[in-house]
Amino acid sequence: MTLFLNGAAGNIHFENPTGGPHRTKEEGGEILADDVGRILESIEFKRQVKLGSHARTIRLPFRQPTDDEWIGKVKGAQRFIDPMIYEREMPRVRERIRRQGAQPAEVQVLTIDNVAFAGIPAECFVEYGLRIKEEAHPAHALVVSCANGMVGYVPTREAFRRGGCETTLCDSGRLAPEAGDLLANCAT
Repeated sequence: MTLFLNGAAGNIHFENPTGGPHRTKEEGGEILADDVGRILESIEFKRQVKLGSHARTIRLPFRQPTDDEWIGKVKGAQRFIDPMIYEREMPRVRERIRRQGAQPAEVQVLTIDNVAFAGIPAECFVEYGLRIKEEAHPAHALVVSCANGMVGYVPTREAFRRGGCETTLCDSGRLAPEAGDLLANCAT
């Protein structure tokens, strides 16, 4: 049995950033299938493994937007698609933040021998995935994003300073900049 699990991918895409050759989704799929085929040929199977699991629900803080952020007039809150979509969405986002106060998020870690699968209910940035992997050493950690729900994008603090699509205030971008550190702390 094989699994395909999405890793920490909130700030990656399939385009070649160097401007090199563009690959179609089909070509990308063929490359992935070839890699998997090679790996399957060398896999060692075990009859017994040690299993483990841990789960914890934490509360992630929401952003506390200024009036200018609510209307998309500051860096990091600008609009990237039809502004009317944001206009329709903002009252629901504002009400959710007011009503909930914080976003519950279940972080779950499943282990098979020395391999740990850290389930994060978000599209967290790669930097958090790398941090989880480093801090889990000597275990081999794999981050599984969008697991046990979806709380939205979880950009790094640097991304919030820089701005961009993932930091735009909206329903999928409502969490405070410290949310990624809280998720990574919980997973490790």
